[in-house]
Amino acid sequence: MESLTDMLAKRPTPQEPEEVILLRAFVQKKYNHSVRIISGEYYITIAAPSAALASLLRYDEPEMKQSCKLTKKLRIRIGK
Repeated sequence: MESLTDMLAKRPTPQEPEEVILLRAFVQKKYNHSVRIISGEYYITIAAPSAALASLLRYDEPEMKQSCKLTKKLRIRIGK
């Protein structure tokens, strides 16, 4: 019988969706900040660490949707 550690070692690691990778790269390149991105069934939520960054991201929302090929609704909030 296999041990639990052996079974977990064989399990494939989860991959981030392409949209999340593109969004994270967009924010890092344009603002040099890291953000937390949560991908759900209908929404992608960006959690910005400051209100100033969240405000700037809201202004850039149309550009983000186009350049990152978003198919889900985008939500931007303040928080870690």
